[in-house]
Amino acid sequence: MKIHSFLAVLLALVVAVFSSLPAVAHHSAVPHFDMSQEVSFQDVEVVEWKFVNPHSYIYFKVDESEDGLWRCEMSAATLLGRGGWSQESMLPGDKIDIAGAPGKREANLCAMTSISFSDGTEIGQTRGLRENQVGVAETLESDRPAIHQQTGQPNISGAWLTLSFGPGSKGGEPAPPQQGAPTWGGYELTAAGLAAAEAYDVRFDDPALGCHPINIIEGWNHDQHVNQIEQYDDRVTIQYGYVDFLRTIYLTDEHPDIIEPSAGGHSIGRWVDNVLVVDTIGFESGVLLHQGGVSHTADLHVVERIYRDPQTDELVRNYELTDPAYFVGTRQGVDYSVMSARGYERYNCTELGGENNQRPE
Repeated sequence: MKIHSFLAVLLALVVAVFSSLPAVAHHSAVPHFDMSQEVSFQDVEVVEWKFVNPHSYIYFKVDESEDGLWRCEMSAATLLGRGGWSQESMLPGDKIDIAGAPGKREANLCAMTSISFSDGTEIGQTRGLRENQVGVAETLESDRPAIHQQTGQPNISGAWLTLSFGPGSKGGEPAPPQQGAPTWGGYELTAAGLAAAEAYDVRFDDPALGCHPINIIEGWNHDQHVNQIEQYDDRVTIQYGYVDFLRTIYLTDEHPDIIEPSAGGHSIGRWVDNVLVVDTIGFESGVLLHQGGVSHTADLHVVERIYRDPQTDELVRNYELTDPAYFVGTRQGVDYSVMSARGYERYNCTELGGENNQRPE
């Protein structure tokens, strides 16, 4: 596939990110697994391979005893699929060597760190089988759609692969520290916001553990799924790849007087030159940084500016957040996406976290 030169640079950056991230990317592994320890098993038999989102799991027998069944957690099926994985990658009866970090609150559980197959194939904490690497190249489209639609409206429709991973990052650039003082992910918290953050326990309160879209900012780029944008005369819809969250931006000047609070809020937008300016209110109280524990009230206000960069043809989303009850001033950020040859794929969330993610009674 021919890829424009600017996309070749992006490709190198994204591949670098993909190859450096741990297999457990949906949420931080540290709160749930003891990363200082390792369990390993040789020549064990695969019982079941659940190739699902938000985490795939390998179930295997270490012996024939009642407690001989183990499982190891891996990354989301969507992400693994880009690296060549499929439901056929492991079959019942396959023999493997496997190692991982043990679960903190559940026996016979680990976060996979390495697997060796009987044919000699070895994989570590990457998103792909090294002998069958699909990677990002197949997801990038070489033909660029027109900048404007026939109506004259700027054209942002299509499937977009996000290059951002976490708030404020792109293609390997580090995101700001998320957990704890003094940064709290770049937010200066009020006393009320600090109290909410300190009461948050990521081990059990993380909304991502329950197939929740988190919020319209983090859900946009969480685990780097493909988002599908469609344009209509009176609205723009964004089908988030993460947990199949569908968002509607109404092309009107005012919000309704009565808004039913929701995780996505109520969005209105208008075109200013070639930029879609989006104003969103009407949120239910929730979480802004699901790993860092920064929360927001129902008074959160989000302003986004979405456009195609004429130089790079990236889809850029600048955003500003305000919530005076929980943090001081305005929080700003930016996300980048490139057109994807692979369209949106249903997430079909199947949460299998089990006791390791449940608050002890």
